[in-house]
Amino acid sequence: MARTKSIRALLLTTALAVLFSANARAQYSDYEAPRWRVNGFAGFDLTHTLQSQTNSTIETGQLFPLGDLRLIGDGFLVDPKFLHVGGAFDYQKGANTSDRGDLGMGGMNMAVSTAFLPNSHMPLRASYTKTNHGVTGLGLDQNNDDSRLDVQWDIFRSKLPHITTSFQDYSSTVHVPTSFADHTFSERALNLGASDTWKSWQWSGSFSAGSGSTTGASPIIQDSTFDNSTRAGFFNLFRSFWDNKAHLRVENRDVWRDEHLRGDGSTSDRELTDDATFDVQLHPKVFLTAGYAFSQVEFQNNNFASLLSGTGPIQLLSLVASHSNSVTGRVDYHPYSWLRLSQDIRKAFYSPSVGVVESQLSYTDTDSTVEASHRWRSFDFTGSYTGRFQIDNTSLHQTPSSWSNSFTGRVAWGDARNLHVAASVQDNHLNLVEQIGGFTNETRVGFEAETHRIRSLRLRVSAEDSQIDLLNVSGNTRSKMVTYSASADHRLFTVAYTNTFLDGAGALFPLGLIDHQFLVVPLPIGQLVDTPLLNRNTHAQTVSFLGRPRRRLEISLAWRTEDTILAASEETFNVLQADARYRLGKFTVEGGYGRNLNDVTIITGVNGTRLALWYFRIGRDFKLL
Repeated sequence: MARTKSIRALLLTTALAVLFSANARAQYSDYEAPRWRVNGFAGFDLTHTLQSQTNSTIETGQLFPLGDLRLIGDGFLVDPKFLHVGGAFDYQKGANTSDRGDLGMGGMNMAVSTAFLPNSHMPLRASYTKTNHGVTGLGLDQNNDDSRLDVQWDIFRSKLPHITTSFQDYSSTVHVPTSFADHTFSERALNLGASDTWKSWQWSGSFSAGSGSTTGASPIIQDSTFDNSTRAGFFNLFRSFWDNKAHLRVENRDVWRDEHLRGDGSTSDRELTDDATFDVQLHPKVFLTAGYAFSQVEFQNNNFASLLSGTGPIQLLSLVASHSNSVTGRVDYHPYSWLRLSQDIRKAFYSPSVGVVESQLSYTDTDSTVEASHRWRSFDFTGSYTGRFQIDNTSLHQTPSSWSNSFTGRVAWGDARNLHVAASVQDNHLNLVEQIGGFTNETRVGFEAETHRIRSLRLRVSAEDSQIDLLNVSGNTRSKMVTYSASADHRLFTVAYTNTFLDGAGALFPLGLIDHQFLVVPLPIGQLVDTPLLNRNTHAQTVSFLGRPRRRLEISLAWRTEDTILAASEETFNVLQADARYRLGKFTVEGGYGRNLNDVTIITGVNGTRLALWYFRIGRDFKLL
């Protein structure tokens, strides 16, 4: 009896020790949580390709072995609140073996990120990335080096605005020792921003300055150095009124750019935009929006040219400036829950363009829209109509105008748990106001059905007929596309089929018939000439399968055929791709096969290519710390 009690006391003592040992260890002064975590992946990839030409017995095979090592880690120094460090490393080494010889390939990617005092009022973050990839062998030695540095410092103080400063430095070098194609590119930028709220006014502003340089050398051009610099300023102001029923937004953006090509001249431009928008909800059913925008563009070009033989270069100076003012307005009215009315209007004024015969002075655009939706028993009805009016005014006192109509409609019935069907129609028409007689028209008619009647299986079929017609100064192009599709989705697999027919044709205006120096031109539709060069007929089919027979196994299959008939040729494509992926513990095994057949039939015969590919990959995840 005494022995039984001692055993029970021992078991109780052991259980209490296990239960409270974790907390006791954390409270012990010498215990320290793990500072670093490092995970990795190691893999091997083997790919083989076999390529040949149609009507040829010569085949070219290539083998691509490749090894891959990846490391990802993060941790901290002293304390997580003091300095957090993260890093990643990727190293690849492989080869391309063929009858012509061997090519060595590979590279390295490295990334480091740090956060100093990340939870303080003044955190400092920095990151650095570097990549190095190259190819060696067969006289094709080439090396690409890229690096990027980002530094950001934030200041969060209760009595100061939120201040952000950042710096970026990017560089890229392409080095080919045996040729003249060496190329370098570098870019630096400095940004300063601030934001705050003052008496319900939310404001933010920023200023950035950057510069870049591109250098290259060749026997033709000994020095092709290109330098550029950019400065940009931005300011935004926002406030809400009347219990958030009204909003005022003001934005300002100013950009300066300078570009210089050594020995050829320089260009500079400036873009200024100011926008102000005010919206208010006057009534639960009435919403108003008004806006104003100003835009100004200035462009200056300085280049050097020799006007007479034997004379030195002469500086040529050209100045271009333009500005525009526009006002916008919108009214939304919801008289009923199923009905919505809206009216948009936009009026813009432009400064006359210099050096052109005819330019745009003003433009007016209005949209009137009616939208309705209603549910009756098991039916859902939705539809909309939009009427668009446009009027233009040019420097030659031309005032063309047009009215365009567009509508959409949709009817749906049923529940997808048994059967859900829907039919839709859409007709969007837009007249080209400056090209009298021109237009764009898009018509779509669609049908779809879906059911979940069969347990764990979702079936869906659809069909669509679309037509696009475009008439402009270039000519008239027409295309029609019909698409049928079906799919089945199950927990263990997904299968889909698509069948598409495309038919296109067109006509062109004779060269020189339209004078393009005028902005407003009537299109001589009666002079259109049909051309077989724009005729196109395509038939394409696609089958896809994704299977998940086991939890760790995934199988995919995709097959596509396409036959395109053009005026003087016929192209056929046949693509097949099969892949399988299996995960066993920390190992991942993947393999696949692909085939690509391409034939082009012309008067002289058939040309084409045959490409077959298989690959095998194996890799393992591991943990170092």
